[in-house]
Amino acid sequence: MLNKLIPIAIVLGFMSTGASQASDDEIDPAGYSNTSAALQALLSDPDLMEKDRLMISAASQGSPAAAFEMGNMYYRIGDQDQALALYQDAARENYAPALHALAVHFMHGKENTDEHKTKVLNYLNNAAKQGYAPAQYTLGCLYGYHHVRFVEKDRKLQFYWIEQAANRGLPEAEYKLGRIYERPKSEFYDPQKAILWLSKAAGQPNSDAAYELGHIYERGRGVGKDLKAAIQFYEMAKKDGNKKAEKALTRLKVVDPEPSLASSLMSWWK
Repeated sequence: MLNKLIPIAIVLGFMSTGASQASDDEIDPAGYSNTSAALQALLSDPDLMEKDRLMISAASQGSPAAAFEMGNMYYRIGDQDQALALYQDAARENYAPALHALAVHFMHGKENTDEHKTKVLNYLNNAAKQGYAPAQYTLGCLYGYHHVRFVEKDRKLQFYWIEQAANRGLPEAEYKLGRIYERPKSEFYDPQKAILWLSKAAGQPNSDAAYELGHIYERGRGVGKDLKAAIQFYEMAKKDGNKKAEKALTRLKVVDPEPSLASSLMSWWK
């Protein structure tokens, strides 16, 4: 029964768009079968729950959000061909989450041709320009130092797209933007903005951001040293399973810190 297959999306959330339809040449490489017959077959399953039936029906009638959700479901159970076919269906309607999902999938492939790179960048740029934060974040990371096989390093473009995603509330982007502001040798160096964005991320919560705030206050990097604040941010990170924070607290021989100061600092910067 499909209701038992809980999808774990490889991208975050959904976003409806009013953008024009993407061309089939950009999003429909050969090898993926039409999905309508498979969807209609699923609808005939007597054990199908009503919510699943409604989703499948919507996907078969051309709903990009439903096709994308079905794609996530198939991806979760290991049927990549069917998942990609459904993502393609949603991408034909220029649906940003599906474009991003396709980009992420092909980014992790072994193919390294110019055509392959162009395909990935087209997917990402299309989704990012629609304001889809995960695509903006991914594009920003590409312009950093981790994925140089797709684009040349460009710190300004990295900053631009990470900032766009952070402004839309994506925790990973808020953390990354805080780290960019934190680097002393960066042209964007600004300790106060670093604390601002790391605090926003820590409040999501993001344990890496909480740990980094602890490190900032312990070392006095761009701010006055405040061991009490450092300990409380480390404790916050530890509660979310951050091993580095646990080691920091052990090093500082902390047993039971008070949580109030870290919370008040984050409230101040929100």
